[in-house]
Amino acid sequence: MLRVWEYDYVRLRFHPPKSLAWAFRRVGPVYQVRGVGKFMDLEIRPRWGWGLLERMLRSVLRVLPGEGGIEGIPEAVANRFKEAVEDYAKSRIGYRYDMNYEGRGRLLPHLYDPTRPLNLPALGERIGRPRELLWLYALLRRLGYDVPEYEEPPPGAFRLKFMEEPREVVWKLAYLLDAGMFGAGDRGFLINTPYIYEEYVGSLFGGRRPGRSEWGIRPDFIVGDGIPLDAKYKTSVARADIYQAFTYATLLGSRRAMLVYPRIRSESVRLGDVRVDILSLLPVE
Repeated sequence: MLRVWEYDYVRLRFHPPKSLAWAFRRVGPVYQVRGVGKFMDLEIRPRWGWGLLERMLRSVLRVLPGEGGIEGIPEAVANRFKEAVEDYAKSRIGYRYDMNYEGRGRLLPHLYDPTRPLNLPALGERIGRPRELLWLYALLRRLGYDVPEYEEPPPGAFRLKFMEEPREVVWKLAYLLDAGMFGAGDRGFLINTPYIYEEYVGSLFGGRRPGRSEWGIRPDFIVGDGIPLDAKYKTSVARADIYQAFTYATLLGSRRAMLVYPRIRSESVRLGDVRVDILSLLPVE
């Protein structure tokens, strides 16, 4: 097993699958590895330590691996997802969507336990689990759990639900698991730490995701009364990052922009009337 750190450059004996393109960036004959976990004959450890990784997992996904190591993460994530599905099921009402398609109109939702079907003799119909819950059950089934019934979700369903309900941890986990961002399987798993970091920084600074931009670009988050913030999961500050932040601020009419890195020297850069604050999440050693 070859042990490396995030952002190290390595030669691989295999071709990374498309689903893990985010984790392996090809640079000539070698790959830069991003993410944390085990895959094939490779073990990738977190560049900025287990402490930060566990804080990110606990904050964003409500997952705490335990003793600071790779081995316990897949099981912890799967178990947390199962708990999130159960919580989601108890909080939802249900009705059969196919009645709409048959022209009988939409049933009034009835409060009930969505884990148990409800018979309505007056209507002669059976109200069952909401379709979105059946999609989650399908994902649980892929993870090896027994489920009462399920329905395979259409492509992109979990991404759409995550965008619609970004604060629901169940949709964050479903999106990550479905998109291969935990890469679970016989060959190992990888965590998309850049994505987890972005969500973590957004929660720390109280940022909100911006809507679509007429210019086709947008920052990761908007903070306060219109300050753009980008979370950069990188080892160093690039000049292009500063120009990007300046562009965001200019388009949004703000005189300030923020860039947040895991560990760099904090400083401020002025470009015209815009101040770009370059911040470090961790203290510089």
